[in-house]
Amino acid sequence: MKKRLTKEVNGYFETVDALLLPTVPGVPPKIEDADDPGYDNVGLTRPTNVTGHPAVTVPAGASEGLPVGMQLIAPRFDERQLLGIAADIQA
Repeated sequence: MKKRLTKEVNGYFETVDALLLPTVPGVPPKIEDADDPGYDNVGLTRPTNVTGHPAVTVPAGASEGLPVGMQLIAPRFDERQLLGIAADIQA
């Protein structure tokens, strides 16, 4: 599965420099709901842990008065480009 997922993600970089995705699937839960096993707050960041693609999260504003982030993913071993894109977005 790891090889198949890595190959699939690598394929995206044939036409783009980086991927832009949400960091989490929604706004943060209320504190009393934070331990709910149905809330998967890392599900969208997990694939890069498997494939080895560098990723970084940067602030992307707010939703419902709560902060949200966006995740940038770059080709493997291209951390320099990834951090450059993240810096440009932050500027």
